[in-house]
Amino acid sequence: MKNSKLKCNFKVIFVEPEIEGNIGFMARIMKNFGFTELILVNPKTSIGDEAKAFAMHGRDILENAKIVQSLDKAIENADLIIGTTAVKGGDYNPLRITVSPKELSGLCNVSGTVAILFGRESKGLTNEELDKCDVLVNIPSSPIYPTLNVSHSAAIVLYELFTAFQTSPSRFR
Repeated sequence: MKNSKLKCNFKVIFVEPEIEGNIGFMARIMKNFGFTELILVNPKTSIGDEAKAFAMHGRDILENAKIVQSLDKAIENADLIIGTTAVKGGDYNPLRITVSPKELSGLCNVSGTVAILFGRESKGLTNEELDKCDVLVNIPSSPIYPTLNVSHSAAIVLYELFTAFQTSPSRFR
């Protein structure tokens, strides 16, 4: 998403995706909210018919996705790196203090490139990967089952950014 109000460019980075359908869903969600740059880090599955079917009208995002072999390569030109995590920090882990997606939108009023990292379906982002981030986002959810599907997490985060920074729905492109 490039937005004149923000003066920044967003990159959505999906680290080691394991399920082809989630790659497609990620492209579709991005299209829904005006984000265009998808980077896949070392995918563990192909981008085939299932991904294309799930992408629907986001197929162009899928077809233009960049594939890189390392997270460092994906974030090399980012001015702000945002990581997503299901595990909140606190006194026991001060390096993992998180903000909500709504709070995140207030932190993204920067110029430059913003990278938003989404982790593997099986285990999310590693502590080492989270250490590379400037901001961590956690989506409040039930303590009974606090982990969301990666595409659902992306939908919530991208929605909050979309609604916070659009000037009007008809002018957002």
